[in-house]
Amino acid sequence: MKNHLFFVLAFVLSSALFARDFGVYIGADRETILAVLDAKSEKTLAVLDSEESSLSADDISHLHTNAHEIFSYINVGSLETWRASFDDFSHLTLAPYEHWQDEFWVDVSQKEWQEHILKIAETCVSKGADGFFLDNFDVYTEFRSDDIFYGLTTIITALQKYGKKIIINSGDVFVDFLIRNGMQDFLYGICQESVFTRVQNYRTERFAKQKSTITSERLAYLLRARSAGLHVFAVEYAKTPSLAEYARVSCEKNAVEYYIAPSLSLDARDEW
Repeated sequence: MKNHLFFVLAFVLSSALFARDFGVYIGADRETILAVLDAKSEKTLAVLDSEESSLSADDISHLHTNAHEIFSYINVGSLETWRASFDDFSHLTLAPYEHWQDEFWVDVSQKEWQEHILKIAETCVSKGADGFFLDNFDVYTEFRSDDIFYGLTTIITALQKYGKKIIINSGDVFVDFLIRNGMQDFLYGICQESVFTRVQNYRTERFAKQKSTITSERLAYLLRARSAGLHVFAVEYAKTPSLAEYARVSCEKNAVEYYIAPSLSLDARDEW
């Protein structure tokens, strides 16, 4: 009887959790985003690079009519060479970002960078974004200093004035500090990439199962965040049906909302 009750409760909780879809489409252009989301019958929490995709306020309003929730991607902790703003802020870069030849860690403690992030956020809000998906908070993992920590907290504190939901991606050391000190309530959730899968080769985009030790560490982080009242998400990478199925089953078994991409470009094409 107890086992039966457990499986009933597990089914109910799983059904409630996966009542919506989750997608990260930061490499997709406007036309692809609209086509992909218009084709979805279920509501989707969609992460879009509003700064680069040319999505307009009317586009986001249109997506809202289908009950999609739009989170604007903002790269807080690093700077890409291909962005129009690179020349303006290249003097703030700290070091190359491993495996990504067109990306550099950035000094988030600098006021001009903080103001730049807020300008991006303001543009996203003006277009109707429902929340912010803040990336590369592991700049604090790479450069463990009080200046970097307070730079990140300054940015997040300033973003709260918009009253939007906030998801932090790739920032376990920073988020764990918030949780230990009871400071996580202003977050909606956290996201972690490559919990169950990993990139074997960045150049050829070859993917495989994640190492068990890393899976254990990253899953434990997601569970700590959930226990602290946060929504938890994972982004996984797979090119083969078997690896995609492994990622799907693993995420659902652990009640983690997930997105499985066949490419590092996250361009919304050929979704699993």
